[in-house]
Amino acid sequence: MEEKRNLLIEFKDKLKKYNQLQSKQYPNPQEESLRSELREWINRNIPLASSYIGQSGQSTTIYYSPPPITGGVRGNMDLFANIFQLNQYQISHSMIYDLLDRAIGTYDYWIKIKWRKWVNPFYWAGELIRLPFKILKFAGFDGIKLEGSTIGKLYKFLAAFGAAILLCFELYDHIKPLINLSNF
Repeated sequence: MEEKRNLLIEFKDKLKKYNQLQSKQYPNPQEESLRSELREWINRNIPLASSYIGQSGQSTTIYYSPPPITGGVRGNMDLFANIFQLNQYQISHSMIYDLLDRAIGTYDYWIKIKWRKWVNPFYWAGELIRLPFKILKFAGFDGIKLEGSTIGKLYKFLAAFGAAILLCFELYDHIKPLINLSNF
């Protein structure tokens, strides 16, 4: 998770540097060479950055509608697929920076709370209950849709209820000797 966060930070930094060099009217040969290297690095890492942003729950697409006076095609547009043409569409680069910042913030939050998941038994019980849906998703079915269906909710309720009953029996077995000792 930290490597994903670090790649997004590096991607943002290099994109900012590239845009700064791109805005210069008369770059010197060293700046031109650096701009070329940055563009190559950005192009190679667009699939990873886009994937990591998607995994954080952010969408990299927007609905683009050109100004009525100029006309043009309307529809969904992937910002990362058109990262070097945003000026042609009159879209500010700050949209990409904001998207990267939101994804970095999500990863920061996940890194902060990940230790809680590892020690929380209710998290693991929930993961065990969701295991059949994850297997179905791996098999090609829509696991999220199945989990949200009436049958999926009923299964999750019965599994959680059964786990709670088992927990009560286990607690009783451990408390029973203590109750017997207190009767003496």
